[in-house]
Amino acid sequence: MKNLILKLLFSGALIFVWHFGVAQDGTSQRKLEGLYQQWHVILEGNGIITEPLYFLTNSTSPTLRELSAVNREINSNKIAMTYYLAQRIAAETNDPGDEVDLLEHVSGINLWSADHPTDDIGGEITRNLVIFREEWPAGVYKDPSKKIAQLCEQRMSKESTAKINPRDLSAIRRYGIFGLPELVRQMKKNNSKHAFAAYLVMVHDEDQYRDYLEHSDQQFTNVVDKINHVKNKFHEMDANAGGDFDVMKKISSALSEN
Repeated sequence: MKNLILKLLFSGALIFVWHFGVAQDGTSQRKLEGLYQQWHVILEGNGIITEPLYFLTNSTSPTLRELSAVNREINSNKIAMTYYLAQRIAAETNDPGDEVDLLEHVSGINLWSADHPTDDIGGEITRNLVIFREEWPAGVYKDPSKKIAQLCEQRMSKESTAKINPRDLSAIRRYGIFGLPELVRQMKKNNSKHAFAAYLVMVHDEDQYRDYLEHSDQQFTNVVDKINHVKNKFHEMDANAGGDFDVMKKISSALSEN
């Protein structure tokens, strides 16, 4: 009986480490929980703070100074916060609310947008959450490369036009940073516009993203330019990961592949 209990405890520890890509001690977990709770409480207690202001980092106004400080700390632990929030959302059964906004901010995982035109936005969000809560514990996010490759290749017939439909990116960007290794491969293999556009919106390069959607034939037209942009952003991401994570190693490996 004792051996069985030890085996169960060990298995649980392995699952925890597997999901996080690195062992997180209790102190690290408490820090991430504390950062999330601080961020959440500030938003809940200040009705004037609307969504465009959720992620401010440089405000000096008395109302937003504390939020800016918390956001700077979150931005210094982005990948660690990604795993923490994903675990939290996957374990819940209710509407996670602002957690989904924060998850998209730190990871690029988008659970709000619909893959197809619909009048039932609420139903689409619920559907996305149900799928996420199935896929995250099942390990799909650990390596969604096959899904990303299939989605990008399905859009190859649309690569000849200058404009990119944001709706065509919804499913591709669903996996956020976990899909980036395969997005890099699709850029290298097919000079994929859709892979690059999905990457831009995922890392919140919003001005470049909006411009690229309209003029993809005038900028980043070759593989080298696309990959150099990703490499520059990767160094920034790696510096602010908040730990040594498997997903960052996979992105690095994809960038170095011939």
